[in-house]
Amino acid sequence: MDLFTKKAQKKIYISKLDCEAIVSLMNNGFTFIDSCNLIENNQNKNMFKTIKSKLEIGEEISKVFLEFCPLEYKSYFISFIKFLPFKNSLSLAISIYNESKNQRKIYLKKMVYPLLMLICTIVGIYVFILIAFPVLISLMKEFNNDLNHIIKIQKISYILLNILFVFI
Repeated sequence: MDLFTKKAQKKIYISKLDCEAIVSLMNNGFTFIDSCNLIENNQNKNMFKTIKSKLEIGEEISKVFLEFCPLEYKSYFISFIKFLPFKNSLSLAISIYNESKNQRKIYLKKMVYPLLMLICTIVGIYVFILIAFPVLISLMKEFNNDLNHIIKIQKISYILLNILFVFI
């Protein structure tokens, strides 16, 4: 029965703000346990109690923290903890995550204009094929010209446009 309740329980992680506070306090000379004591509140009290008890047993700080590390920082933290002390590893993990998040925002902002231009171009072509092209063909009929090649161009462009819509 205990196995099912453990699976049903939601995994508790240290919040990103708490991680940043821990790094800030450790950079100012506090130990990890002192930092945990200072940022402890009602929401994270049990988690920090568990962390402290594991540290008192003698487990390594990096292994204990890895259990409660936020998922966003975990991959970076695992990479750095192999080579650097805990404080530096956590600090680098946080800064790299924040920088990658900022880069993503910048890329998204820069991609908005080209995507809007692509969409507007496709809509413009679609409107031209459906509205303007038939009107032009009807005007050319009045001049008694051979319209087979123009009708073929209209059909081919309509097919290509529909294929383009499928890929977008």
